[in-house]
Amino acid sequence: MKATGRKKLMAIIWDEFRITHINTSEDFNGDDSGIVLASEFDDSEDGHEPIFDYSGDEDKYEEGVRMDFSEFIKKEGWVFAWVDCGHVILHKN
Repeated sequence: MKATGRKKLMAIIWDEFRITHINTSEDFNGDDSGIVLASEFDDSEDGHEPIFDYSGDEDKYEEGVRMDFSEFIKKEGWVFAWVDCGHVILHKN
């Protein structure tokens, strides 16, 4: 499966998951292929669990990322990793 392009994925994350603190990794660490999400500014939908919870409940989160978002990222051909407790970086799988 071909991974969704970076610009398109950033737009989907912004629109569908309401994560507005999003940027390319160039501005974060100089890497020219990733997407950085600031987890401390979780603008998730009202009534839903936060998308990021560094020490989240294992039933609702996969490695601190809400299950539905984690599954979406994988489906789009990307993977995530925590940089620190305030930032998640996405890279093509």
